[in-house]
Amino acid sequence: MINIKEEIKNDIRDIKDKKTLIRLIRACTNVYVYVKLSEHSGNYIKLQKTDLLQVLKITDYEVKDEWDYIFRYNSDHNTIYIR
Repeated sequence: MINIKEEIKNDIRDIKDKKTLIRLIRACTNVYVYVKLSEHSGNYIKLQKTDLLQVLKITDYEVKDEWDYIFRYNSDHNTIYIR
């Protein structure tokens, strides 16, 4: 089993535009989103790529907010993480 927290510390790059995000989602192996469970804890859960792509096509979204980039790509594991 992959330890998600250890995996995130590997080769992570910010996804800085929507076109790159869509291309990487289509090509990647996994997509995980961070779910906050309480004030001080949370966990990553796996998403279905097709469901995410459908939502992104019909939704106006940004790739960066006031904290940092929302989408990150781990090239070692071909995985996208969403904060």
